[in-house]
Amino acid sequence: SFKGGPDAWLKYLQKNLKTSIPADAGVDAGSYTTIVAFEISKVGYISNVKVNTAPANCKPCVEEALRVVRDGPEWEPAIFNNEPVIFQQLQAITFDVVEGKKAKKH
Repeated sequence: SFKGGPDAWLKYLQKNLKTSIPADAGVDAGSYTTIVAFEISKVGYISNVKVNTAPANCKPCVEEALRVVRDGPEWEPAIFNNEPVIFQQLQAITFDVVEGKKAKKH
């Protein structure tokens, strides 16, 4: 789990995600969700960050979602049978681009 729990992870994403990137890149108005897959190592580091699902028409959304996850702080490692193990995690990141406005995230 993320240190501080799900609310702390959400705060990290909200604080560090550059929401204006799709609008600044001229992406059409709409909602764009990228699902990022990543692993938490046995010591809590984020690794193997990859796109699981990507919107076809918002490459800047994908790049920013990958960046914010890849640059994330350490997590608490998963424990199985009292031993730390590698854990796979998915994170959906949605950008809402409104015509004539900066993108919003949720």
